[in-house]
Amino acid sequence: MSKESVDVYTFEVSVTIGAGKLPQFTYYEPGNPEPLTKEQTVVDVTGPTIIFYKLINLELAPKGLRFIGAAFKTPFDGVIENTFVNESGDTLVLEDLCKDHGATGFHLLLKTDDNNLIMMSPDPEIINKPK
Repeated sequence: MSKESVDVYTFEVSVTIGAGKLPQFTYYEPGNPEPLTKEQTVVDVTGPTIIFYKLINLELAPKGLRFIGAAFKTPFDGVIENTFVNESGDTLVLEDLCKDHGATGFHLLLKTDDNNLIMMSPDPEIINKPK
């Protein structure tokens, strides 16, 4: 029996309210204060992978900011198999078993204590590639 390794990616996500009361999403690599570019937030997957999105800088975010899930443009393409949100809502986990090849776009979904509306992030992307 062989044991497969699992790749892990972690993105820290800071959400602030900018001009015009629009949410501003900034992504970071843990331990690096420089924001990631849009291209750096794309995850190329060649095997089983777990992707974490962790909220940071909550003191600058809307009150009670928390993840509630992820919305997929093509939810039946088989690129992402599962999503989970931890109990406190500060971490969203995507599980990609890399069984199907292709790309999927999605949005991080969040809520705040300010109202009952759902906030949607810009479009990160996961690309499954053959080994």
